[in-house]
Amino acid sequence: MTKFLAVCSTGLGSSFMVHMNIDKVLKELEIDGVDVDHADLGSVANGDADAVFVGR
Repeated sequence: MTKFLAVCSTGLGSSFMVHMNIDKVLKELEIDGVDVDHADLGSVANGDADAVFVGR
């Protein structure tokens, strides 16, 4: 399973919004097999995800 991680440098609020947007797009494109999660920057370690997304 592919893992996507939404990350925010200041907490979990922005990363959760990015997480929800990723879920929405995956659903619209009918893509299965992707696990999406969110975290703050300080909690992320190398290898935690296949792709990391940040908001702007």
